Amino acid sequence: ALYDIVKQVITPICKQTGKGYACTVNPNGLKVSAFISHCWSENFKEFVESIKAVFQSALRKPAMWICAFALIQGDSDMIAKKVGAIDM
Repeated sequence: ALYDIVKQVITPICKQTGKGYACTVNPNGLKVSAFISHCWSENFKEFVESIKAVFQSALRKPAMWICAFALIQGDSDMIAKKVGAIDM
């Protein structure tokens, strides 16, 4: 599931770098050409294949915004610190 990929791969990278995975691999950012939604419990291989199918005839490789990879992932304390959350 996508959740497992995030937990096992993306979250450790976010914890190590202190930023979202997309910012780690694209430190200068990219102009987004596609917003991709997902379900945390969906099969990751099917998720990737569905994206490939949509963009298979694209003339340019799309810069995709996928929240699981664009937003910092981690425990609630790390995220709260990063976004400047305050106690209510």
